[in-house]
Amino acid sequence: MADVEEGEFSLMSLEDELTCSICLSTFDCPVTIPCGHNFCQDCLLSSWTDSYSCPQCRTLFETRPELKKNTVLSTVAETFRVRSSKSEGGLFEEEEKTKNVVRCDTCMEADAAQTCLTCMASFCEEHLRPHRENPIFRPHQLTDPVGDLSEHICTDHHKLMEHFCTDHGRMICSVCLQQVHKGCSFMSPEEQRHLKERKMALVAVYQQIREMLAQDERVAQHEVDCELEAGQAKLRDLTKKFNDNRERMKKAREEIDHLLSQAQTPAFLQVGINTLSLLVIQLRYSSLNHTIIGKKP
Repeated sequence: MADVEEGEFSLMSLEDELTCSICLSTFDCPVTIPCGHNFCQDCLLSSWTDSYSCPQCRTLFETRPELKKNTVLSTVAETFRVRSSKSEGGLFEEEEKTKNVVRCDTCMEADAAQTCLTCMASFCEEHLRPHRENPIFRPHQLTDPVGDLSEHICTDHHKLMEHFCTDHGRMICSVCLQQVHKGCSFMSPEEQRHLKERKMALVAVYQQIREMLAQDERVAQHEVDCELEAGQAKLRDLTKKFNDNRERMKKAREEIDHLLSQAQTPAFLQVGINTLSLLVIQLRYSSLNHTIIGKKP
Protein backbone atom coordinates (compact mmCIF):
# COMPACT_ATOMS: atom_id res chain seq x y z
CA MET A 1 0.00 0.00 0.00
CA ALA A 2 2.86 2.31 0.89
CA ASP A 3 4.53 1.55 -2.45
CA VAL A 4 1.37 2.51 -4.32
CA GLU A 5 1.03 5.77 -2.41
CA GLU A 6 4.72 6.52 -2.95
CA GLY A 7 4.31 5.81 -6.68
CA GLU A 8 1.34 8.14 -6.90
CA PHE A 9 3.24 10.84 -5.01
CA SER A 10 6.21 10.50 -7.39
CA LEU A 11 3.89 10.71 -10.39
CA MET A 12 2.15 13.80 -9.01
CA SER A 13 5.54 15.47 -8.56
CA LEU A 14 6.01 15.29 -12.35
CA GLU A 15 3.01 17.53 -13.04
CA ASP A 16 5.17 20.35 -14.47
CA GLU A 17 6.97 17.97 -16.82
CA LEU A 18 3.63 16.53 -17.97
CA THR A 19 2.12 19.96 -18.72
CA CYS A 20 1.93 21.45 -22.22
CA SER A 21 3.49 24.93 -22.22
CA ILE A 22 0.83 26.16 -24.69
CA CYS A 23 -2.46 25.10 -23.11
CA LEU A 24 -1.00 24.64 -19.58
CA SER A 25 -2.86 21.33 -19.24
CA THR A 26 -1.70 17.73 -19.09
CA PHE A 27 -0.38 16.53 -22.46
CA ASP A 28 -3.02 15.26 -24.88
CA CYS A 29 -1.42 13.27 -27.73
CA PRO A 30 2.07 14.74 -27.11
CA VAL A 31 4.44 15.09 -30.08
CA THR A 32 8.17 15.85 -30.17
CA ILE A 33 9.79 18.35 -32.57
CA PRO A 34 13.49 18.39 -33.65
CA CYS A 35 14.57 20.80 -30.89
CA GLY A 36 13.46 18.20 -28.31
CA HIS A 37 10.44 19.97 -26.83
CA ASN A 38 7.02 18.35 -26.48
CA PHE A 39 3.57 19.81 -27.01
CA CYS A 40 -0.01 18.66 -27.51
CA GLN A 41 -0.40 17.96 -31.21
CA ASP A 42 -3.45 20.22 -31.64
CA CYS A 43 -1.82 23.03 -29.63
CA LEU A 44 1.33 22.93 -31.75
CA LEU A 45 -0.53 22.84 -35.08
CA SER A 46 -2.72 25.78 -34.05
CA SER A 47 0.40 27.82 -33.18
CA TRP A 48 1.89 27.31 -36.66
CA THR A 49 0.28 29.91 -38.88
CA ASP A 50 2.84 31.88 -40.91
CA SER A 51 6.01 30.05 -39.91
CA TYR A 52 7.21 26.91 -38.16
CA SER A 53 9.00 27.57 -34.88
CA CYS A 54 9.18 26.07 -31.40
CA PRO A 55 6.76 27.93 -29.08
CA GLN A 56 9.14 27.30 -26.17
CA CYS A 57 12.73 27.95 -27.42
CA ARG A 58 11.72 29.86 -30.58
CA THR A 59 13.87 27.67 -32.86
CA LEU A 60 12.81 28.40 -36.45
CA PHE A 61 12.40 25.55 -38.94
CA GLU A 62 12.55 26.18 -42.69
CA THR A 63 9.91 23.54 -43.42
CA ARG A 64 7.23 21.95 -41.32
CA PRO A 65 8.90 19.34 -39.09
CA GLU A 66 7.65 15.78 -39.14
CA LEU A 67 5.63 15.21 -35.98
CA LYS A 68 6.11 11.96 -34.12
CA LYS A 69 3.95 10.94 -31.19
CA ASN A 70 5.88 10.53 -27.95
CA THR A 71 4.34 7.23 -26.87
CA VAL A 72 6.17 7.04 -23.55
CA LEU A 73 5.18 10.57 -22.55
CA SER A 74 1.63 9.91 -23.73
CA THR A 75 1.34 6.83 -21.47
CA VAL A 76 2.75 8.65 -18.43
CA ALA A 77 0.48 11.66 -19.04
CA GLU A 78 -2.59 9.45 -19.35
CA THR A 79 -1.72 7.63 -16.11
CA PHE A 80 -1.23 10.95 -14.35
CA ARG A 81 -4.56 12.25 -15.70
CA VAL A 82 -6.48 9.18 -14.50
CA ARG A 83 -4.96 9.17 -11.01
CA SER A 84 -5.34 12.93 -10.65
CA SER A 85 -9.01 12.83 -11.65
CA LYS A 86 -9.69 9.99 -9.24
CA SER A 87 -8.08 11.70 -6.27
CA GLU A 88 -9.44 15.18 -6.95
CA GLY A 89 -12.79 14.00 -8.31
CA GLY A 90 -13.44 11.72 -5.39
CA LEU A 91 -12.68 14.48 -2.91
CA PHE A 92 -14.79 16.98 -4.86
CA GLU A 93 -17.76 14.62 -5.06
CA GLU A 94 -17.55 13.88 -1.36
CA GLU A 95 -17.45 17.59 -0.53
CA GLU A 96 -20.38 18.29 -2.83
CA LYS A 97 -22.44 15.53 -1.28
CA THR A 98 -21.75 16.84 2.21
CA LYS A 99 -22.40 20.40 1.11
CA ASN A 100 -25.73 19.68 -0.60
CA VAL A 101 -27.23 17.44 2.09
CA VAL A 102 -30.05 19.16 4.01
CA ARG A 103 -31.01 17.46 7.28
CA CYS A 104 -34.39 17.42 8.98
CA ASP A 105 -34.52 20.15 11.62
CA THR A 106 -36.69 17.94 13.85
CA CYS A 107 -34.78 14.66 14.07
CA MET A 108 -31.45 16.03 12.76
CA GLU A 109 -30.73 12.63 11.17
CA ALA A 110 -32.85 11.97 8.08
CA ASP A 111 -32.48 13.89 4.86
CA ALA A 112 -34.99 16.67 4.42
CA ALA A 113 -37.77 16.06 1.88
CA GLN A 114 -38.96 19.68 1.76
CA THR A 115 -38.42 23.03 3.42
CA CYS A 116 -41.27 25.13 4.83
CA LEU A 117 -40.57 28.79 4.17
CA THR A 118 -43.31 29.72 6.63
CA CYS A 119 -41.89 27.67 9.51
CA MET A 120 -38.35 28.41 8.25
CA ALA A 121 -37.43 24.77 8.83
CA SER A 122 -36.75 21.61 6.82
CA PHE A 123 -38.51 18.30 7.44
CA CYS A 124 -38.04 14.67 6.43
CA GLU A 125 -41.00 12.68 5.10
CA GLU A 126 -42.00 11.53 8.57
CA HIS A 127 -41.98 14.96 10.20
CA LEU A 128 -43.54 16.55 7.13
CA ARG A 129 -46.78 14.63 7.67
CA PRO A 130 -48.46 17.42 9.72
CA HIS A 131 -47.98 19.80 6.81
CA ARG A 132 -49.53 17.30 4.43
CA GLU A 133 -52.41 16.09 6.62
CA ASN A 134 -53.32 18.94 8.99
CA PRO A 135 -55.40 21.71 7.32
CA ILE A 136 -53.82 24.26 9.66
CA PHE A 137 -50.54 24.00 7.71
CA ARG A 138 -52.21 24.26 4.32
CA PRO A 139 -51.26 27.97 3.82
CA HIS A 140 -47.61 27.19 4.55
CA GLN A 141 -45.25 27.53 1.60
CA LEU A 142 -43.33 24.31 0.87
CA THR A 143 -40.36 24.12 -1.47
CA ASP A 144 -37.44 21.84 -2.31
CA PRO A 145 -34.90 21.45 0.51
CA VAL A 146 -33.07 24.72 1.14
CA GLY A 147 -29.73 24.63 2.91
CA ASP A 148 -29.31 28.33 3.67
CA LEU A 149 -32.64 29.78 4.77
CA SER A 150 -31.05 33.16 5.45
CA GLU A 151 -31.26 33.83 1.70
CA HIS A 152 -35.06 33.91 2.05
CA ILE A 153 -35.09 36.31 5.03
CA CYS A 154 -35.29 40.08 4.57
CA THR A 155 -32.17 41.59 6.11
CA ASP A 156 -34.03 44.81 6.94
CA HIS A 157 -37.14 43.41 8.64
CA HIS A 158 -36.12 39.79 9.41
CA LYS A 159 -39.23 38.42 7.76
CA LEU A 160 -39.76 35.87 5.01
CA MET A 161 -39.38 37.33 1.54
CA GLU A 162 -42.54 35.92 -0.03
CA HIS A 163 -43.09 38.49 -2.80
CA PHE A 164 -41.17 39.34 -5.97
CA CYS A 165 -41.09 43.04 -6.89
CA THR A 166 -41.26 43.24 -10.68
CA ASP A 167 -40.33 46.93 -10.69
CA HIS A 168 -37.02 46.37 -8.89
CA GLY A 169 -36.43 42.71 -9.81
CA ARG A 170 -35.89 41.38 -6.29
CA MET A 171 -37.55 39.39 -3.52
CA ILE A 172 -39.17 41.44 -0.72
CA CYS A 173 -41.08 40.78 2.49
CA SER A 174 -44.57 41.96 3.43
CA VAL A 175 -43.17 44.96 5.36
CA CYS A 176 -41.11 46.05 2.35
CA LEU A 177 -44.27 45.84 0.24
CA GLN A 178 -46.09 48.20 2.60
CA GLN A 179 -43.23 50.68 2.99
CA VAL A 180 -40.34 51.05 0.52
CA HIS A 181 -42.04 49.15 -2.30
CA LYS A 182 -45.51 50.57 -1.77
CA GLY A 183 -47.17 51.00 -5.16
CA CYS A 184 -44.77 48.58 -6.91
CA SER A 185 -46.05 45.68 -8.97
CA PHE A 186 -45.38 42.29 -7.42
CA MET A 187 -46.02 38.58 -7.87
CA SER A 188 -45.43 35.35 -6.02
CA PRO A 189 -42.11 33.50 -6.40
CA GLU A 190 -43.91 30.73 -8.29
CA GLU A 191 -45.36 33.20 -10.78
CA GLN A 192 -41.95 34.82 -11.19
CA ARG A 193 -40.31 31.43 -11.78
CA HIS A 194 -42.93 30.44 -14.38
CA LEU A 195 -42.50 33.80 -16.10
CA LYS A 196 -38.74 33.32 -16.22
CA GLU A 197 -39.16 29.83 -17.66
CA ARG A 198 -41.49 31.18 -20.37
CA LYS A 199 -38.98 33.90 -21.23
CA MET A 200 -36.22 31.33 -21.52
CA ALA A 201 -38.39 29.22 -23.78
CA LEU A 202 -39.10 32.25 -25.98
CA VAL A 203 -35.39 33.06 -26.14
CA ALA A 204 -34.67 29.49 -27.24
CA VAL A 205 -37.34 29.68 -29.95
CA TYR A 206 -36.06 33.07 -31.10
CA GLN A 207 -32.52 31.72 -31.30
CA GLN A 208 -33.74 28.76 -33.33
CA ILE A 209 -35.56 31.09 -35.74
CA ARG A 210 -32.42 33.23 -36.10
CA GLU A 211 -30.35 30.15 -36.95
CA MET A 212 -32.92 29.04 -39.53
CA LEU A 213 -32.98 32.51 -41.13
CA ALA A 214 -29.19 32.62 -41.16
CA GLN A 215 -29.10 29.23 -42.87
CA ASP A 216 -31.64 30.36 -45.49
CA GLU A 217 -29.60 33.51 -46.07
CA ARG A 218 -26.42 31.47 -46.62
CA VAL A 219 -28.20 29.19 -49.10
CA ALA A 220 -29.69 32.14 -51.00
CA GLN A 221 -26.33 33.94 -51.10
CA HIS A 222 -24.68 30.81 -52.45
CA GLU A 223 -27.27 30.52 -55.22
CA VAL A 224 -26.81 34.19 -56.14
CA ASP A 225 -23.03 33.75 -56.25
CA CYS A 226 -23.40 30.71 -58.51
CA GLU A 227 -25.73 32.56 -60.90
CA LEU A 228 -23.41 35.57 -60.95
CA GLU A 229 -20.42 33.39 -61.73
CA ALA A 230 -22.31 31.62 -64.53
CA GLY A 231 -23.41 34.98 -65.97
CA GLN A 232 -19.86 36.31 -65.89
CA ALA A 233 -18.56 33.18 -67.63
CA LYS A 234 -21.19 33.55 -70.36
CA LEU A 235 -20.31 37.22 -70.77
CA ARG A 236 -16.62 36.37 -71.14
CA ASP A 237 -17.46 33.78 -73.81
CA LEU A 238 -19.61 36.23 -75.79
CA THR A 239 -16.92 38.91 -75.52
CA LYS A 240 -14.33 36.49 -76.91
CA LYS A 241 -16.59 35.57 -79.83
CA PHE A 242 -17.25 39.25 -80.54
CA ASN A 243 -13.51 40.07 -80.58
CA ASP A 244 -12.79 37.10 -82.85
CA ASN A 245 -15.46 38.21 -85.32
CA ARG A 246 -14.16 41.77 -85.23
CA GLU A 247 -10.67 40.56 -86.12
CA ARG A 248 -11.99 38.48 -89.01
CA MET A 249 -13.97 41.46 -90.31
CA LYS A 250 -10.88 43.67 -90.08
CA LYS A 251 -8.81 41.20 -92.10
CA ALA A 252 -11.61 40.86 -94.67
CA ARG A 253 -11.77 44.64 -95.15
CA GLU A 254 -7.99 44.82 -95.58
CA GLU A 255 -8.07 42.13 -98.28
CA ILE A 256 -10.96 43.88 -100.08
CA ASP A 257 -9.13 47.19 -99.99
CA HIS A 258 -6.04 45.48 -101.39
CA LEU A 259 -8.00 43.92 -104.26
CA LEU A 260 -9.77 47.17 -105.03
CA SER A 261 -6.42 48.92 -105.29
CA GLN A 262 -5.52 46.45 -108.08
CA ALA A 263 -8.84 46.74 -109.90
CA GLN A 264 -7.24 48.07 -113.14
CA THR A 265 -4.88 45.11 -113.60
CA PRO A 266 -5.72 42.05 -115.78
CA ALA A 267 -5.11 39.80 -112.79
CA PHE A 268 -8.02 41.37 -110.94
CA LEU A 269 -10.32 40.99 -113.92
CA GLN A 270 -9.44 37.32 -114.41
CA VAL A 271 -9.13 36.05 -110.82
CA GLY A 272 -10.05 38.83 -108.41
CA ILE A 273 -13.77 38.81 -109.08
CA ASN A 274 -14.16 35.31 -107.63
CA THR A 275 -12.04 36.12 -104.59
CA LEU A 276 -13.97 39.36 -104.05
CA SER A 277 -17.27 37.48 -104.08
CA LEU A 278 -16.02 35.04 -101.48
CA LEU A 279 -14.76 37.85 -99.24
CA VAL A 280 -18.06 39.72 -99.49
CA ILE A 281 -19.93 36.56 -98.50
CA GLN A 282 -17.57 36.10 -95.55
CA LEU A 283 -18.05 39.72 -94.50
CA ARG A 284 -21.82 39.38 -94.57
CA TYR A 285 -21.64 36.15 -92.61
CA SER A 286 -19.47 37.79 -89.94
CA SER A 287 -21.83 40.79 -89.73
CA LEU A 288 -24.78 38.45 -89.35
CA ASN A 289 -23.05 36.60 -86.46
CA HIS A 290 -22.25 39.91 -84.80
CA THR A 291 -25.90 40.92 -85.02
CA ILE A 292 -27.09 37.60 -83.55
CA ILE A 293 -24.60 37.72 -80.68
CA GLY A 294 -25.53 41.30 -79.84
CA LYS A 295 -29.19 40.48 -79.45
CA LYS A 296 -30.53 39.85 -75.94
CA PRO A 297 -31.95 36.36 -75.30
